[in-house]
Amino acid sequence: LHDATQAIEAYKGVLELDRVSEDAIATLEQLYRQTERYEELANHLKYAVANAKSDEDRSEFNRRLAEVMADHLGNVEEAISSWNAVLKTEPRRTDALRALIALYGRAENWAEQAEAAKRLIPLVQPAEGKVVRFARMEAWAKVEGGRPEALLIGREILSAAPHTPEELLKLADLFEVVESWDDAAKTIDRSVELQPSIDDRLKALRRSA
Repeated sequence: LHDATQAIEAYKGVLELDRVSEDAIATLEQLYRQTERYEELANHLKYAVANAKSDEDRSEFNRRLAEVMADHLGNVEEAISSWNAVLKTEPRRTDALRALIALYGRAENWAEQAEAAKRLIPLVQPAEGKVVRFARMEAWAKVEGGRPEALLIGREILSAAPHTPEELLKLADLFEVVESWDDAAKTIDRSVELQPSIDDRLKALRRSA
């Protein structure tokens, strides 16, 4: 630990002489990670962002900063800010959008979570897109006044067959959250014929009733 501290001070001295030294910036990041000095690591990555030589480098430093803020410092707002900075340069970054969906959920910012999900859907494979559509509907269901948007998304999901019985029952749950009982019943009815066993069909029928 003593040697690491000495090395950190030495490389900070290098940056005083050459503020964009790639070797010093990379080595200091490594040393801060090794010694788990995450506050200092975050400040160092902010320095790296401010002194990046290219937009690509700036995006990469912002990505690392976002992960440190979210995973080690629990600073969700700062993590969101850093991921949004990545998206300003690279608006089709799926890793940034996935991270923002999770972070907006942690912050209970459901409208922004729904918007991030909307941006992600056209960029991913259909299977993941379906999962994200469910997440978007669920997010709107939690927004005050978001019921109409949640219903629209739910009906779009329902029309985009095929679905598994589990997906239909999950969709029915979401319709119930927004108190659209007719949509919920219709969705459960559609799940009945897909149920793999008589017992499962009876359970679905009882729920529909």
